[in-house]
Amino acid sequence: MIAKQTEIDVMTFSTILKNSEKQQLILRSTSSQDSRAKYVRLTEKGQQVLAQALSLVEALEEEFIGILGDQGEQLNQLLIKLIPQAE
Repeated sequence: MIAKQTEIDVMTFSTILKNSEKQQLILRSTSSQDSRAKYVRLTEKGQQVLAQALSLVEALEEEFIGILGDQGEQLNQLLIKLIPQAE
């Protein structure tokens, strides 16, 4: 389901999950109701890496939007309007 939502090829997504698990960023477990289904959750280390990544993205976004001055906020609002179109 995650692969479908992200529009990433299932095999590619499987590799991403395997690598993330090796790096102890996620834990995978099998559903007790459906042996084909897997649950994925972030480990504490994964949560820390995610927080760092989000912080970096926010800083880059602020820097990028800051370059545009007043037009930066306008660009941000226009991009937000495009989100429903992409879904």
